[in-house]
Amino acid sequence: MRVVLLGANGMFGKRLAMLLAALPGAQLVLAGRDARALQALRARLQPAPGNAIEALVVDLDGEHAANIITAACPDVLIDTCGPFQQRDYRWPRLAIGTGFHYLDLADAPDFVAGIGVLDGAARAAKVLVCSGASTVPALSSAVLDEYCGRFSALEYVEVGISPGNQAERGRATVRSILSNVGKPHAQFIDGQLHMRAGWSQLRRHRYAAPVGTRWLSYCAVPDALVLPARYPGLRSLEFRAGLELHRMHLGTWLGGLLVRAHLLPSLLPLADWARRLSERWIKAGSDRGAMHVRMRGFDQAQRPLDLSWELIAAQGDGTYVPASAAAAIVRLLIEGQLDRRGALPCVGLLNLGDFADTLRGRAVRFHCEDRP
Repeated sequence: MRVVLLGANGMFGKRLAMLLAALPGAQLVLAGRDARALQALRARLQPAPGNAIEALVVDLDGEHAANIITAACPDVLIDTCGPFQQRDYRWPRLAIGTGFHYLDLADAPDFVAGIGVLDGAARAAKVLVCSGASTVPALSSAVLDEYCGRFSALEYVEVGISPGNQAERGRATVRSILSNVGKPHAQFIDGQLHMRAGWSQLRRHRYAAPVGTRWLSYCAVPDALVLPARYPGLRSLEFRAGLELHRMHLGTWLGGLLVRAHLLPSLLPLADWARRLSERWIKAGSDRGAMHVRMRGFDQAQRPLDLSWELIAAQGDGTYVPASAAAAIVRLLIEGQLDRRGALPCVGLLNLGDFADTLRGRAVRFHCEDRP
């Protein structure tokens, strides 16, 4: 199966390339602007026996980009080139029109939630068009699917993510975060969507060792838009993200106050400066990141039930987690185990075991426990 990977030189593109190269039957095409960087990445990869790896130089903003991608004859096109906040559906439409599958790692709420507008066309073309094949909503929904059977009523869900400070800073990731700071976005609270400012609502969360306590704040992700309908009775679903270094998290929070007070129109123009500053502090933190999904409601005997699922990543391997959903979907397509067609957010396609299989060998562990 030929897999064309757009943005292969990016932070998540490189991790996904490593996962895909090791998949038996995946013929990988690394696509990006920089030919030298593509060849360097190609040389570092360790493909499974029989796998071929090619490099494809393409400027996605160029007028011939669609023709170049089509000429590569993909069976699957994967887009890792964020940020997706201002993106259109150019590449999903190309996939539908040409007859190949499409995946992306988008976390922009409107982009992911709106992909269903292409569902009819994708079904007619008999292709899978899947947006949000990343930590959210793919992994977060897989966790909820794994444990929702223990609840007679699942009422409250809290999701949080905090990467290690030594994780690579992708330019697109920094721009995606700062575009949301201080800006209104939807959180699902008390049965309705409520607008909250990005990076507001400071909260401390204690993760298992060796991660420890981290600051978290509201952040815009697709979950509030796409998950409540899947879990009847859900009253609230809130998402927060955090930065390991207090100075970085609280500094971003203060920047959000300036945006909310209309003293700054946006933090987005500061993205390159903020990235350079954060790289000066990269040794100050750790290579350990975490994610949690807390679920509250009532069990099958109508007793209160409070579950806390955690992912703990060490040795810098947390950066593989956002790439693992797309790699798992490609594996299922190669093995003929995924026959879903149409356009949809990445919800209900993967289970928690699919993530565990994809991340096997990485310093990533899951655990879930009942809270008193």
